[in-house]
Amino acid sequence: MTDTIIIKKYANRRLYDTQTSSYITQEDLFEMARKGEDFEVKDVKTGEDLTRQVLTQIIFEEEGKKAVPLLPISFLRSLIRLYDNSMQSLVPHYLEQTIESFYSLEKTTGIGKIEKAVKTNMQFFQNGMQLFNPFAGAVHGQSKQDKLRKIKYLEDEIEKLKKELED
Repeated sequence: MTDTIIIKKYANRRLYDTQTSSYITQEDLFEMARKGEDFEVKDVKTGEDLTRQVLTQIIFEEEGKKAVPLLPISFLRSLIRLYDNSMQSLVPHYLEQTIESFYSLEKTTGIGKIEKAVKTNMQFFQNGMQLFNPFAGAVHGQSKQDKLRKIKYLEDEIEKLKKELED
């Protein structure tokens, strides 16, 4: 998958795959994303990149279909709190690294290590989210030193996870 597939989106919501020269559905895009195929969705009139909106719509619809959703409500609320936060620019990189670590771990180890890593990552994420909350210290009585210790702890946890992935 060296080339990015261009999908044209028409005003009538139809999607056209320029690689196969055929109309496709959102379900087809879902499968393409699951397979790791690289694609961009462009508005046919303006050329605007609609990939983010289309992928978000796919996730929204998938979440509604599943008995056990992938994204917990607490995660979604935390994500919303990060919008317009001074740390917003760091979050996408953090999330990408976490998902890549998960895939890497999945390929190289058994399910037991994945479960342990997921639990560690969830704790790490929750601790990290508290650092982004300017009122967390006031609510929980944390001093600047407590926050610095927590940052150091999180940095140490990242190093441990990196070493686990290398082994």
